[in-house]
Amino acid sequence: MLMAIPVSTPTDTPEDASSRIEETDGVRPPWALLAGGALGAICFALCALFLGHVTGIAIGLVLAIVALARRAVQAAVLFVAAAALCGAGLFVAPATAIFAAALCFGGGLVALASAHR
Repeated sequence: MLMAIPVSTPTDTPEDASSRIEETDGVRPPWALLAGGALGAICFALCALFLGHVTGIAIGLVLAIVALARRAVQAAVLFVAAAALCGAGLFVAPATAIFAAALCFGGGLVALASAHR
């Protein structure tokens, strides 16, 4: 069952309006960016660990293309770095490379969310 998030109306008192969390002028709160980046990094790491390095490379490159399409160059660079680190995991210390790639991927998600408002 989906529930609607209440938004302040003109008839609300100022106390009611200030107690609610809402996005103003397209600015996302920093905790939301941090949570999204962390959860995305965890999901990327789990996919790369369980489905293989090639999957991590594919995910990184697909999101790099998406970031370039949205003109977020910094995010695209971070996604390509994540794909390259996953590729390096084929040759040296796989778990370390995947976790480093996950950090780059999470940073790329934060950069993409910050750039696209």
